[in-house]
Amino acid sequence: MEWLIGVWDAFGQYILYVLLMLYLMYMANVISGYFESAAEYRNEMLQNQQVQIDIQRHMLKALNRIDVTTKNQ
Repeated sequence: MEWLIGVWDAFGQYILYVLLMLYLMYMANVISGYFESAAEYRNEMLQNQQVQIDIQRHMLKALNRIDVTTKNQ
């Protein structure tokens, strides 16, 4: 048990430093994963919004054609 105390006295600061670096790297990975998934979600929502705009544009074109054909009759 004495050797463990000696190792801790000699390398304890470095061990804590390494553990802190590992924890910070893990948290950076978690945070970057969060932002990456948020960006993917945003891109998906923008694509869905573009699809909705395209659908509305086609519906307006169809309504305009119906309106023109009813006026001509």
